[in-house]
Amino acid sequence: MDFHQPVKRPTDKSVLYHLFPTPVYAAMVDNFEGVQKELDDVCQKLDFTYNPDFGQTHRLSSPTFKTNVIGEHNLVNFSEQVHNHIDNYLTAIEFEQSGYFNPEQPLRYDIVSSWITKFEKRDYAHIHNHGHCDISGVYYYKVGGDKDETGDLFFQSPCPSMITSFTFNHYAYKQCQIPQEGKLLLFPAYLDHGVATNETGYDRMSLSFNILFQNR
Repeated sequence: MDFHQPVKRPTDKSVLYHLFPTPVYAAMVDNFEGVQKELDDVCQKLDFTYNPDFGQTHRLSSPTFKTNVIGEHNLVNFSEQVHNHIDNYLTAIEFEQSGYFNPEQPLRYDIVSSWITKFEKRDYAHIHNHGHCDISGVYYYKVGGDKDETGDLFFQSPCPSMITSFTFNHYAYKQCQIPQEGKLLLFPAYLDHGVATNETGYDRMSLSFNILFQNR
């Protein structure tokens, strides 16, 4: 696997490489209506409360993150979408060409935790990561009002030294994803991220989940 493809050619005799990329995957789910119907049904059964460690910043279906909404409520349509897009993600990052892939051992992974988050007006999420897992994901279930004001998901550079660098600080700016109903995001679980303030009068709801591989 060659990660050294030139990104730019400043001159005819020079190249610029962007090394150590951070792969973030975005896609619209295929079975949108089926996924939405599952979440409509399950959200009627859930109570959303604050996590006392976070303060009153946003409500969660599981304040302790020890539940698995996808498995406990048998979200078949959503689970199928997750597995399909995990396969696409692994293909896109050329995982099978890495030194960790063993073609004689089937690749196995579990959705080890999942929960639904509700962002009401003025709610937000502090910067955090899910570093105890391999891949994290989020699905946008409900997004209302102006998309630019519902609270973007933002990522921070995984290279903290870059943030304080005079020369390369501009590479470390927050990278954002605008919420959109039906959009699924997958990203490395170690990647620091947060959610900007929901400035609308509409609830923004999303389903987050963590993936852990058994092949270790």
